Amino acid sequence: MASTKINCAVIGDIIKLNKVVKYIRSQKNFIKYPCLDINSISIKTFTDASFNNLPHGGSQGGQLIFVTDKSNLSCLVSWNSSKIKRVVRSTLAAETLSLIEGCDSSYFTISILEHIYKTKNIKNTIITDNKSLLDTIKTTNLISDKRLRLEISALREMFNNEEINFRWVSSSNQISDTLTKVGASKNNLATD
Repeated sequence: MASTKINCAVIGDIIKLNKVVKYIRSQKNFIKYPCLDINSISIKTFTDASFNNLPHGGSQGGQLIFVTDKSNLSCLVSWNSSKIKRVVRSTLAAETLSLIEGCDSSYFTISILEHIYKTKNIKNTIITDNKSLLDTIKTTNLISDKRLRLEISALREMFNNEEINFRWVSSSNQISDTLTKVGASKNNLATD
């Protein structure tokens, strides 16, 4: 969010950013990478968006990509929090574009893993907290927004061809909220 205010930053923005830096420096942070069963790996991508929460009508999107195994051990391999590339008119559109960004990143991660481990058919699951988006993808209902209609159609095709599995999670369990919403709890990301 700070990067979107570079051209229009005020003193209050600098004060907030200094508080964040001070907080981060005061914490002990680390990432654990457990040993995974390579023969059973899959990709899980958590995606989220915040509609119209940036200056000039912009929206924020975020994705967290994990490699997991059959024992449900996970390694965070990629994350992104950025401004959605165009101004959108609805929460559904913001969530859709963030989900598409997550699909692109997860496909890239899968192609790297398939190349490294000489394997095929790594399962890809995209997880969102937007129930209406999943319902839209899994039905044949027509969307009124023509631009969004094309993007939803692409997601439907990937779902129907079983290239991607979509899953819903409650907002309280959506761990990518911390990438898109000010004040979102980071506790779901922390593990012992």
